[in-house]
Amino acid sequence: MKKNNAVKICAVTLILAVLHLIAAVICIAELPAKVPLHFNSKWVCDQVGSPWLYLIFAAVPLLSAVAALLWVKFGKMKQPKINAITLSVIPGFLIAMFWLIYPVMRSGAAVGDKIEKGYFYTLLPLLIGTMLVMLGNYMPVIEPNHVLGIRVSWTLKNPQCWRRTHRFGGKIMVTGGLLIIVTALIALFLNQAGKTWVLIAMISILFFCLFTQLIYAYRIRNAE
Repeated sequence: MKKNNAVKICAVTLILAVLHLIAAVICIAELPAKVPLHFNSKWVCDQVGSPWLYLIFAAVPLLSAVAALLWVKFGKMKQPKINAITLSVIPGFLIAMFWLIYPVMRSGAAVGDKIEKGYFYTLLPLLIGTMLVMLGNYMPVIEPNHVLGIRVSWTLKNPQCWRRTHRFGGKIMVTGGLLIIVTALIALFLNQAGKTWVLIAMISILFFCLFTQLIYAYRIRNAE
């Protein structure tokens, strides 16, 4: 029964990914023949090309949803529902990322044009912060595997190290996600959303979350 529920969760995610891809194809088809593909550090467009190149990005959520469904259906796991929910966060994040950059595709920017980046620096931290909070809530109950979690030799070889690291990591990720969200909201309130320091703060918090968990896992690698 647990596996059936898990498969249903992944199946719903797969349906959403298919609908997303259909919507993306329709929207991409309405774009001009040339759209911005790359911007430099000052958000000045330095490359344009076919909008259909974005189709690759649009298809990634579907691929990840298929992979999640196959792993949950055929993989051996004690808590398939928890793994299904956690895996479903990834396609959801990728779908949100596509629609986050869609206004950039529609901006009509040509080589040398600079676009407004404020909305991007506001929504991106909110999106990443929310994802961290969601994943952090499920970290403590993720069982040892080679797909999800802190997968280093110390945790994979020692079940106790895995359990304690993921309990600790869950708290760190939730805290880090909330800090990123608060930082983005403060920047928005201060009319600083387009400033580089917002992105730097987000990256710093992400690296802190990652390395703190790795250091903790190393310190308790011989836990019994």
